This record gives sequence, structure tokens and C-alpha cells, in this order.
Amino acid sequence: MKRVTQVSSYEIFPKLPDELGHECLMRVPYEWHGNLRAVSKRWKEVVNSPQFYRDRKRCGKWEQCICLIEHYSKVTVFYPSQNRCRRLPPIPVEFNVNPHMSECVCVSDKLILLGGFVPDPNNLAGWKLSDIVLMFNFSSNQWLLSVPMRTPRANFACSVSPEGHIYIAGGQSESIVEREAAVYDTEENRWELLPLMKQRQPRCCGAFLDGKFFVITHGPAQVFDVKTKTWTFFDDLRRHSFRAERNVLTAHGRLYFFEGVCVREYNCKENVVKRLDFSPPQLTDVKCIAMYGENVFVCGRDSWGNMICFIYRLPTIQATIDEDEQHWIGVEVYPRLLDNFKFYKAGVVHI
Repeated sequence: MKRVTQVSSYEIFPKLPDELGHECLMRVPYEWHGNLRAVSKRWKEVVNSPQFYRDRKRCGKWEQCICLIEHYSKVTVFYPSQNRCRRLPPIPVEFNVNPHMSECVCVSDKLILLGGFVPDPNNLAGWKLSDIVLMFNFSSNQWLLSVPMRTPRANFACSVSPEGHIYIAGGQSESIVEREAAVYDTEENRWELLPLMKQRQPRCCGAFLDGKFFVITHGPAQVFDVKTKTWTFFDDLRRHSFRAERNVLTAHGRLYFFEGVCVREYNCKENVVKRLDFSPPQLTDVKCIAMYGENVFVCGRDSWGNMICFIYRLPTIQATIDEDEQHWIGVEVYPRLLDNFKFYKAGVVHI
């Protein structure tokens, strides 16, 4: 009878140094990490370790994945390098929460949903504001409940600093929250209140640029300086007639607004605004954008209501738009059944 050799649960690969085994697992695309977890307890332990993903980034094996947020916190992850997508696991039933229209940010390998609306148990046909903070950890492939916001809110400004701190301000509420601002430390899992804004901002969007948190709305923007911890008005955006679009991001030290039919660039230091480019004719409505490397992932709808995606190549600071150069590159998302999904927010995680 043939003798079966039992492999130690503490070996990544039998008869192979763990350093080499670790290197082999790091080369596997994230899409297949769920399969790796199912092989053995040891492989699951390695893949679930935050250090594993730090090592992937250090060795240049990390990937950028685009998280597309639907209503009711359904999340689809798109892998541009493989042109494939998958659904994240649903929020656990025991959390007893399924927020709607939450704000979304990504910090390293974490997707974080904040606030929004949840069903009101006292009104079967109604909704109420939420203070929920949900985090999906890609290293452990599970949802976690984080420390909630101090006050429920929705439609608020939200952005991430280079240090990975989440800044929020303003928003829709029935209390003083419309002037309230706070910062969340993802490592310490704690909130810290910031000084109140100078005026109410019930509906706004946020961007972080040059050590400052911009709260952008129809009126004058308000800017929070992280060093001095003070708020100031920034009227220049209103003077240039910017609308309070949700589709705003920062790159190359500038603000970029995707305003439906065109892309605008705003240089805060020089106080110069210019129309950077027109949108493709088939892109009739921009739903969400996300910075993907040095480019911008744009998701929207065509005239038939179908989902359509592009990669927009931002020019560098020194370069200008070349009319003969193709800046909008169409992205075919597989499977096409995603056409029926209604995405309203996007973010990029590094895993």
C-alpha cells in the first residue's frame, strides 16, 4: 500500500523555504486569492495577513482594482488588467444595516462606506439618516463595523488625505451637523472633531489638495487647513461658475471637474480655470469617476441608458491637450449584464 506523506500545516509549500513560497503566493492575482484561502489553513493565514499585501506593494506585485458602488451598498470590483469584475460579499445580515447612498472612500486595501440613509423602522415607507461606518478589508475579504460617525448625515463632503485620514464636513441633517467637520483615523479607528465650518453646507462634495480639505458647493467653497486647523472661504470657485458636481478629483496639484459634456481643470495657485476637453459624444451622463494610476476611470451612461466606461488620460502639468491624441479610451466591461446596474460612486483600492 502506498504511503501518503502528510504535509505540515505550517509549510507554505512542502520542501520549499517559506520565503520562496511567500514569493510564489504574492504573484497570484487578487482575483484568485479566495481560491488560495481554500487550499489550507497556512495559505489562508498568509493571504489574510496585512503584511502579505504590504509585501505585494513593496515588490511591485500589487494591483489597482476599481470599486463601483451601487445603491443599497452593493459593490462590484472591476479588474481592468483582466477586464473582469466580481461582486463583493454582501453586508452580513447580523449587522442589521444596509445603507443607501453612502459616501465612499478607499484607503490602501480598504473600502469604506460612510453615512447615507437606512430604512426607518418607525416608518415602513420612509428612510432616516445614518451614522454607520462600514469597512471592507480586502486582505481578510470581510466586512467590518467601524466606529460610527458622531452624527448621522448624508450628501456630505468626504475625502482622504495622503496620510490615509478621512475628512468629512457638512451634509444633510436635522442638526448642527451641517457645519460640523471631523477626521477619522483608519489605523486608530477613532474620530476627532474639527472646528465648525463658517457656514452651513447641506449638500457638498470634498477634495484634498496641498494639505487642505476643500468643501465644494454651489456657493463659495470652504477650505480647512490641516496645519493651522482653521477654515477660510474660497470664493474663486464660485466666481468661475463651477457647479457642485459630485465628480471632482485632484491630480498634479489641481482640481478636475467632470461636468457632463466637458472636463474642466482648476489651478488653485494661479487661480486659472480652463476647459480641458470635451466628453465623447456617446457619453451622455457621467455617474462616477476614480483616479486610476495617472489616469481617470469614468463610468456613465449612453443615450440608451446602458453603462459605458472610459479611461481618460490626464495631461501632465507641462503638457497641453493635443487634439490629434486620443485621451478617451473605451473600456469593455465583462460581463455585459452590468449594464443594468446603477453605480453612483467609485474608488480604487491597492491590493
